[in-house]
Amino acid sequence: MLINSMYLYPNVVDAYPNPASTWTNERFRMPYNRSLKIYRSVDNRIDFQLRNGDQKKFNFTGSYLVFKLINKENNDLIIEKDCSVDDASVGRLYVTITEAELRDLEPGFYRYSLVKETRSFLDGLDEYTVSSSGPLYFDSQYGAEADLEVMGDVSGLPYDTITVDKFNKLVDYDVPVTSSNEE
Repeated sequence: MLINSMYLYPNVVDAYPNPASTWTNERFRMPYNRSLKIYRSVDNRIDFQLRNGDQKKFNFTGSYLVFKLINKENNDLIIEKDCSVDDASVGRLYVTITEAELRDLEPGFYRYSLVKETRSFLDGLDEYTVSSSGPLYFDSQYGAEADLEVMGDVSGLPYDTITVDKFNKLVDYDVPVTSSNEE
């Protein structure tokens, strides 16, 4: 019997607010970050865990985190959206990149970043000013951007139907084949 195992892993990325002052022990340093893969025909959730230099969960209460998807070739900003908060006191947040946002995006390699903002809201709930902002780092080498690969559709694309309405007889199997061996 053939068994095909499938896994449902959360796409969790560790991010650090300021590694310059918080790397207290060399063994906890993240030497590099990993790249992510997302798929065009479905909603993609990316979870982030904020940590300090000791790998302890970082409280970001009072701050807003913004996810930015950037074109790797020309640095154009493609998507910018606020992250949703799971639990700010332990540094858990996520962003969902929807199927509609990825529909017109070509498969290929992109970059993403997280920016931590402190906002002052004006009279309306939707209007605010950013009083301070700073990048989050994905490794101890001050990598504020990470690689993200947009893959094709997971459901595939339908092929155009081909209708066959005419048949040609190429070989007549009713006539016996004789071979003549003339030398």
